[in-house]
Amino acid sequence: MNKEEEKIDYNKIKDDYLPTEYDDDDMVELKNKVYQLTEPERRVLLLYAELGSYSAVGRQLRCSAPTVRKYIDIIREKIK
Repeated sequence: MNKEEEKIDYNKIKDDYLPTEYDDDDMVELKNKVYQLTEPERRVLLLYAELGSYSAVGRQLRCSAPTVRKYIDIIREKIK
């Protein structure tokens, strides 16, 4: 089973994206912006970071690829 087909446990991956002492200032700023997103937005973004496609995230969340794309577009505007 490849990564796209298996069910990704969001709770296990979200901690991987918390700021660490090893991150530079730009990375800390970005990670802090990610954690200021709403929970659904953060879930979409982190799953997209893990899976790399709208359709794969859509399958994980049981929604359409265009819905995922809409979320990603909104998120991009928020974290500019």
